[in-house]
Parts: sequence; C-alpha cells; structure tokens
Amino acid sequence: MPNNVLVLGGSTFMGKSLLSSLSQLPDLDVHYINRGRKYWNNEVKNIKNVRYTYGNRDEKKDFTRILTYLSRKLGMEDTETEKWDAVIDFSAFTYKHIRVGLPNF
Repeated sequence: MPNNVLVLGGSTFMGKSLLSSLSQLPDLDVHYINRGRKYWNNEVKNIKNVRYTYGNRDEKKDFTRILTYLSRKLGMEDTETEKWDAVIDFSAFTYKHIRVGLPNF
C-alpha cells in the first residue's frame, strides 16, 4: 500500500521541484491541492503520478469538504484518527490557513 502524501500550494520554484521528485517514487500516492489562480503553473499540472485538485483554503467549508473527500477516497474512513503519511504546506500565510489545511493536528 503506498504512502499518501498531500502537498498544499507551491506550484512554482520549490513546490514544482518537490512534486517532480515525489512523482518519481513508486511507493508514494501524491495529491496536490492548489487554488488555481495566477500562480498556477501549467508545468506542475502536467507532472505524471501527481493528482491535482482545485481548492482554496480561504473557503473553509469547501476546502474541508475536499480534504474529507480525498481522505475517504484513499481509505481514511475515520478522518479523526487516520491521517496522511505526510503533508507539505507551501501556502499557509496565517494560523487560520494552517487550521483549515490540517484540522486534525
């Protein structure tokens, strides 16, 4: 069973490089959430073995729904106790962003 990795934001510079590297590791299932605005980099969208989902954490209700959906899709039925193996966050600017992106931490 692959390790589930969640990357939040970071479509340029370090994020793009990290996603490229993670996509080469066969034991990882990499999911990438980005708000898809002006920072969206089409090169990141084309990286193979990385699943992209649109999400804007400023829209807390929708973002929470996206995280819950992805978690359950990956077999984390009890999202209170079952967690992602790794979460890398390039786009948290405030404490509120962290709490929305990582509600169980």
